[in-house]
Amino acid sequence: MNKSATLHHLYMNTQNHITAPSSLGLAIREGKVVVSSRDVAEKFGKLHKNVMQSIENLECSPEFGRLNFQPSSYTNEQSKLQPEVLMTRDGFTFLAMGFTGAKAAQFKEAYIAEFNRMESELKNQDRGESLMKVLSDPHAVLKIVGALADERDKTKALEAKIEEDSHHVLFSKVSQASKDCISVNQLAKDINKMGYPMGEKRLFEWFRENGWLIKRSGSTHNLPTQKSAESKLFEINSRPSFQNGEERVFSTPMVTQKGKDFFLSVFEKIKRQEFGEELPLA
Repeated sequence: MNKSATLHHLYMNTQNHITAPSSLGLAIREGKVVVSSRDVAEKFGKLHKNVMQSIENLECSPEFGRLNFQPSSYTNEQSKLQPEVLMTRDGFTFLAMGFTGAKAAQFKEAYIAEFNRMESELKNQDRGESLMKVLSDPHAVLKIVGALADERDKTKALEAKIEEDSHHVLFSKVSQASKDCISVNQLAKDINKMGYPMGEKRLFEWFRENGWLIKRSGSTHNLPTQKSAESKLFEINSRPSFQNGEERVFSTPMVTQKGKDFFLSVFEKIKRQEFGEELPLA
């Protein structure tokens, strides 16, 4: 079943469901859920003429009465037209405030719940009708599909840009690392001098595996993680370059004096520890 047919099927199910009879006599008239004065009289155990009199005596504004109490008529068993009133939820609530007793309270709750149910289904029906109008116009469908595809592409591009820029923003004010910073290669040599075999490539790998530098590929590869940057263990040395007429920025992590002292102490401990002991992680 294609998308249009599926939506049509759902819409028809909504139509069928909303037209299910209400046990309390509620119905839909001119896009509103209403209940007749006759049904209210029957359910609350009152004479219809008394309910009509109560409606007439309500002290509500003319505007409220016009919007919520609609004069109507029905044919009785003698085939004669008799007056009745169709009430909205607000109209029924205004009228029922004067009904007292345990049984009346029970029916008031039941009516309010039924109004809620049918009004919710009426809204779903309206949405279904609007959707079917759109689906019946091929040009409108193509326009919507195209707009959704464009929006999806824009969202993906924006998400990629945000992810790429998130780390650059952190170092946006630093174009050149401080003078006391050293390269990862120099730190590897210093680690070697203290008696622990280490090379630049191996040290980069250790930083990535232990959460000090970003592991994933892309423009942020080998840049400091958020935690190591906030701990001031690294700074960024950036240099601009032009490729194919476009300016690009190449960034290299530099180890701060604090970072040098920290990592030298870490590898001093590693050197003294027995093999297999857990290494310090970020």
